Amino acid sequence: MGQNAIIDTFDLNGGYALYCTKDKQGNFDMYFTDDKQNLYEYKEKYGITHNNFLSTGTYNTPYYSKFNIREMKRLYIDIDTNAHLYQMSKAELEKLAMALLEYEELPEPSIILFSGHGLQIMYNLKGAKDIPLWQRYETAIV
Repeated sequence: MGQNAIIDTFDLNGGYALYCTKDKQGNFDMYFTDDKQNLYEYKEKYGITHNNFLSTGTYNTPYYSKFNIREMKRLYIDIDTNAHLYQMSKAELEKLAMALLEYEELPEPSIILFSGHGLQIMYNLKGAKDIPLWQRYETAIV
């Protein structure tokens, strides 16, 4: 299995991660796992043919609910561009990310991912178990 910045820095810490896929027909599947190796396997299996998403937190049980969140692992800003009008190049997206971070005076992110339709700016969190507090930070950034 190859390395992946998103998976490499994701700590399950006794919880369940949610790996989601969406194919070109719009079919959406969710896979819960408490084994990090499975995340690499999902990425290898679906990484080229599907849109992929790894949960921003872990869950207490393999069930998707805001009341089942164990710990938030990431805070992220997702910027999608409209490919029908103009698809930004990677260099343009990088300039946009740097300008946004500088303009908003945000701290240096843990990961900047170029997703193919835009970019995601991610901050790794540790010990974020107070979900209402995390939601206030999320709202403040938005």
